[in-house]
Amino acid sequence: MKPISKPEKYIDGRADQRRVSRIKLATIVSMDSSKWDLELSSPANAPELEMLLDKYCDRSLENNLFFEKTFLAAAFGRMNRGETSLITLWETIDSVRHLRMYFPVIREQMGIPGKKVWRCWSHNFAPLGVPIVGEIDASEVLDRFLQMMGQIKDSKYPALVFSDLPLNGTFAIRMREAFKNSNTSYCQIRLGQRAVLQRNMSSPANLTLEINSKMRRNYERQLRRLSELGDMALECVSGYKDVILRFEEFMLLEAKGWKGHNGTSMHTIKQTAAFARQAVTEAAKDGNCAIYSIRLNGKSVASPVVLKSSGVYYPWKIAFDQDFSLYSPGALLLFKVSETIAAADDFVRADSLAGTRNKLVPPLWKQRMEMGAIILAVGDTPHLEIEKVAAAIERKYKAANWLKNIHERGKSGAR
Repeated sequence: MKPISKPEKYIDGRADQRRVSRIKLATIVSMDSSKWDLELSSPANAPELEMLLDKYCDRSLENNLFFEKTFLAAAFGRMNRGETSLITLWETIDSVRHLRMYFPVIREQMGIPGKKVWRCWSHNFAPLGVPIVGEIDASEVLDRFLQMMGQIKDSKYPALVFSDLPLNGTFAIRMREAFKNSNTSYCQIRLGQRAVLQRNMSSPANLTLEINSKMRRNYERQLRRLSELGDMALECVSGYKDVILRFEEFMLLEAKGWKGHNGTSMHTIKQTAAFARQAVTEAAKDGNCAIYSIRLNGKSVASPVVLKSSGVYYPWKIAFDQDFSLYSPGALLLFKVSETIAAADDFVRADSLAGTRNKLVPPLWKQRMEMGAIILAVGDTPHLEIEKVAAAIERKYKAANWLKNIHERGKSGAR
């Protein structure tokens, strides 16, 4: 398999020297003379990645903010110690190549003994592994994708894992339909739930922020108690320059808390800070980022960063001043933010990006989204091998939960 250089183009009259290294994994020529290519791309840097994804123009089958061009470019090369690549599916019609599907992948070892697999890349700052698939002719695109995944020969990676996947989302549903028409071996596993806030489409006026009167009174009482400490204000900024300023404040606030003490805050880790600044800045340029805060005497005591895309809102990260933890400022602000985004004209739903173990979101957002993974065979990998990978993922998930339980019990005992 030989790398494929991109055709030469010109920028401002000069030859564009950038190249995107690509390996052709499989090819199909259909009966209508269109040609399909499944490729593994390895852009050397973020500008090359953006150049590659400029070929994508369809609406997505299912939205994923974190795989959109600007956010992915910010994360590429910064948020993973191993090699991150891009799987792309192209259709060539009359010599014009159209990008129909793409998603980033990393190489991981799973199980004992370890098995190398491709995993659709998701991480703590982007916990959503939904590939970008064109909405137009999506069924054909997924059929072609599975057909070509089955054609890959001599792969070092016997399985492809889609993790952090909403199992009742549009992509997962359409994939299960595609498997019915395919000989591809696959497994689906359930790995918990995630809190969501969903617009009630049968009655749009009812925005389903299911807070009973007792809970609402408690939140309002806590806000009054906090306001007694000084001049309190609720602020929201969404302008480009204001977001940049407030995000620096946000990172310093996070660094003052337990993440800063553990050395895991954004501000502490140089590459993470660079990624976060770029991601937030690019989102703000497009009007897709807002930073909220409770301000006491002009100083932020709680602040979430909220991203959005196509009517889907994501409370991405939240920080609060632990000196005011008695007043639960993070929960209070999330309550007010939930009311605000649920009342927005473009609101469709909000994804908490957090599991049910999270202490802030589940009490406010009562609806749940089933999360899990789909593991599919690469080439002629037997089904037994796919089951072993699925079992390894389940063991890892259970072990992580066990460690979290131990940690939480330790914290409770320390009090």
